[in-house]
Amino acid sequence: MLVLEAGAENSLPFSAAAPYFGDFDLTVQAQALDGPLNNGFGVVFRLRDPRNYYLFLVSSDGYYRVVREVDGVQRELSTWIPSPLVSQGIGALNHLRVTAMGDAFRFFVNSQPLALCIPADAAHYSTYNELTGECQDGTMATTLVDSSIGAGRLGVIVMTLDEPGVRVAFDNLVVYGPALSLIH
Repeated sequence: MLVLEAGAENSLPFSAAAPYFGDFDLTVQAQALDGPLNNGFGVVFRLRDPRNYYLFLVSSDGYYRVVREVDGVQRELSTWIPSPLVSQGIGALNHLRVTAMGDAFRFFVNSQPLALCIPADAAHYSTYNELTGECQDGTMATTLVDSSIGAGRLGVIVMTLDEPGVRVAFDNLVVYGPALSLIH
């Protein structure tokens, strides 16, 4: 078991393994142990360096999203979406899964596929209307296609928003897929 803690506001501590992966199927169990419900935790993937990576995050208040950072510029690829599939509360266990095949990514929580709210125009953002369940200025899709980062390291990450003190336990991380190298 690995426990990560984010003790400062707006921080993103992570732990990543050395091998690089292009295509992979990753699963991990994640459980928030302490902190506010307004948090984020999950998987960092195709991590080339601290300025180039993707994130798949869930929160203790039942949301999920996907983010990409390229050359230090962060881009929300799918906004925070509420879902009853995400187990809520401090102490709730969530089974996270990310698959990558070429430029196509799929995301799962507790063995169920997630739909993403993907912007219709790469230069703009989409929003998710919680009242209607609709993706505005975008489309709902279970596969994200993005070619920005072709390979990188895999790991786990914790995110604080307005309040520090998020502590999350990760366990049983399993990766299927060919490691490309230990150093890239």
